[in-house]
Amino acid sequence: MPTQVSVKISGPAFRVTAYVINSKILKQLQSATEEDALYEDNPLSVVGNLALRSMRVANGFCIHNADCFDVEVLIGGKPMKIERIGMLLEGCEFHEEFDSDIDKTLIGKSENREPLGASFPLAKNEMLVLEIEDIKLGELSCDFEVINEVAVKDLELGLVALDAESVISDATYRLRLLNNMEEDIRSINFNNQKHDFHMNVLSGYCSDFVLVKRNSCGDWVQVDL
Repeated sequence: MPTQVSVKISGPAFRVTAYVINSKILKQLQSATEEDALYEDNPLSVVGNLALRSMRVANGFCIHNADCFDVEVLIGGKPMKIERIGMLLEGCEFHEEFDSDIDKTLIGKSENREPLGASFPLAKNEMLVLEIEDIKLGELSCDFEVINEVAVKDLELGLVALDAESVISDATYRLRLLNNMEEDIRSINFNNQKHDFHMNVLSGYCSDFVLVKRNSCGDWVQVDL
């Protein structure tokens, strides 16, 4: 009989989404009115409908801020006690990095991090509108079934490295627009399968929109919308 696994991580979050636009779409955004807005009477919120494509830059849960998170793990409906979550550095043994019980610790491994935006190129005429959401209380949730026996030590946090060799990283992380985040929590990995977290906003939400484009030297800069 399959075993149901449920993982929830809740706490303050700083979610960032990148929308790809061109100069034509930029003019549409700059002429948008509150009647066009999708939410909060902010005309720029229509960017999601106009964008050429988009990607999630960060869910806003950096593993290095784990002390601020509440964690709930259920295996077969039974609550598991979690003493700590964190990142295990490549080449290190668990007992070298953590003083907690391995069966009560949820870890991500540095060698398994995915680079941000490795397969998300941008043309020279394209620019980004970043939606930056400051969330007082958000929740990552992940539910899946497994056939094998499973314990907490078998679950791995899937991480995305925000400091990556990619265009998106140049236009966000290196412009210091990601609130000092380094590794973003994205999934639960078990038995070579990735199960993505779903992000819910529970309370205390506000958002802002930032335009990022290349200057005459080809460097990414933040400019006023």
